[in-house]
Amino acid sequence: MGLIDKLITAFLYRPITTQKTIQLKITEKKKSLCVPEDIIGSSEKTENIEHNLMRSSNTTNAHSSNTTKIYSPRPQWICNANKCRIMKAKGILWRPMFCVQGKSMRSGCINENLRHREVIKIEREIMYDISPNAILAPILQYISSPLSLRHFRKLHKHLPTFTNTKRDDHIFGAARYLANTLGISLLESQSRNTIDQPMTNIEKKQTWRMATFCCKCVPGPNNTVQFGPRSLCLICSFLVFRDAVSHITFCPCCNENESWEIIGHPCLACHRAAIVFCNPFLQRFQQQLNFWLRNTSADSSDEEMDLPSRLHTPKSDKLDQSMLQKKKNSNKAFKK
Repeated sequence: MGLIDKLITAFLYRPITTQKTIQLKITEKKKSLCVPEDIIGSSEKTENIEHNLMRSSNTTNAHSSNTTKIYSPRPQWICNANKCRIMKAKGILWRPMFCVQGKSMRSGCINENLRHREVIKIEREIMYDISPNAILAPILQYISSPLSLRHFRKLHKHLPTFTNTKRDDHIFGAARYLANTLGISLLESQSRNTIDQPMTNIEKKQTWRMATFCCKCVPGPNNTVQFGPRSLCLICSFLVFRDAVSHITFCPCCNENESWEIIGHPCLACHRAAIVFCNPFLQRFQQQLNFWLRNTSADSSDEEMDLPSRLHTPKSDKLDQSMLQKKKNSNKAFKK
């Protein structure tokens, strides 16, 4: 019987007693923290309560400040890409445009850079193109009369880039710049003149006339560049004719197609390659950058500003003198 009493005391009464003691201690501690000021008799308890309140307020302020830093909006950076700078210099943009989150420019400028890459790719395909005159001839009628951008892309199905039948905005935008490179007239609603101005009728005639010119410079190992079967001069940017062709009616540049309209003239593929070589898009775009961004700091001046030239970039005096000297030597050799 005594053993049973000891077991009951160990398993029932002692845990109950311990639990009750803990509850009394916790109740006493709660009362000491929640006692009103008029009942507190000692100054030590008052100081302890004030100290606890100050610690709790500091903790709350620190937590709120940390929360503000975490959820504060990220700063927006102004886009300084070339397109935005040119449009701002022209007065088209009246307010700053902000970059996409995590990027260094806005979405419109990102798409513009992708269009520039496509233009470079397409122009390089034209430099190596040897399509026959029958495929390229239908586009000549649209030098003076405008056509739609969709029809322009359909006429260039022989190029690998335009074989893609899906709607690609980058290729669609690059086709507008390509039309300006070749001097093809687009509809007014589809022409892009914000960055790249289209040619005038006089410039178109001059460009296509210069595409038939033959290089008269003194031949040298570093004066020409090869694009497939054709060569172009790095000094005068004209086509380099071959010394001999397989047939008299063949193109003297590529020796792949027949001459266009007149025997001894280049074919249409060489015409287009010469135009792209003399008037690439990046060259015109660099001229726009040099002109508009150079004059942004001189807006207050009263001097009139001339528009940049489209067909030729300014060359150094040293290059001009060397070209003139080579021209004189070639003329003397021709007279002899």
